[in-house]
Amino acid sequence: MLASYSIEDETKVEANEVADEVLIDVPTENETEQEDFEGVESELNPIEVTQEYNFDENEIMHSWGELDAAEFEDVERVIYGLMRGNVGLMVASTNLGKTTLALNLALSATGRREFYPLLNQSHTVRRILYIDGEATMPELQTDIRKMSEIFTPQQTESTKKNLFLICDAELDYEPLDLVKPEHQKIIKQKALACRPDLIIVDTLSALMDIEDENDNAKVKKEVMKPLRKLAKQTNSAILLLHHTGKFNEGFSPTGAYKGRGASAFGALSRTVWTLENPNQ
Repeated sequence: MLASYSIEDETKVEANEVADEVLIDVPTENETEQEDFEGVESELNPIEVTQEYNFDENEIMHSWGELDAAEFEDVERVIYGLMRGNVGLMVASTNLGKTTLALNLALSATGRREFYPLLNQSHTVRRILYIDGEATMPELQTDIRKMSEIFTPQQTESTKKNLFLICDAELDYEPLDLVKPEHQKIIKQKALACRPDLIIVDTLSALMDIEDENDNAKVKKEVMKPLRKLAKQTNSAILLLHHTGKFNEGFSPTGAYKGRGASAFGALSRTVWTLENPNQ
């Protein structure tokens, strides 16, 4: 008997043969990932890398690595709350004693005496440049002599070497004005010559002739920025003495903003001290 064989049957056979030839063992998705990343784990392990960081003071932006590598000469506080390169503000009403306090601070700092809380008894001798725009030279001499009567001979000698004074000064027949660039330049030269740790400016109204002390922009440009620049150029701290304002009834600023005029005085000062009469 002849076996029947149709074209349809032949097509099925050929199809099965082709299918057998191209049959591939295709891995699952998880198996593919495992093969692709085999051996990569070791490459992802953390490798110890030592990188050298250099601090460039002429750059305005630094990585933390660069800043961490920097070595600064001095980060000590000159007086409590005030470091080199910064400007502090001392505010008090007229005749409350801010000049007396500032002079006693200067004498204690240069004579290595305690002046709590601004100076403790373990402080080193400070060099002070005191710029007085209110007193005359005879008045300043009398005050300092009186204040230092209780000093030991060693303390007196130390103040004579380390306290520098500019008082009732005129430049080119004009009263000293720290707003004028030419006057700023001379004060900078004097400060660099005596190398003070602290410069005391007594007072703002006497030594800085600004057009409008209520104008924040002018105060920033003509007072605070030049003083901070001077502090950085001389590697010193600056203490600016200032008067409190006459406030309207029902309104009295507190803390850093008690100084007369613009709020920029307090806002741009690193530290602000206010002197108050406890009986008022």
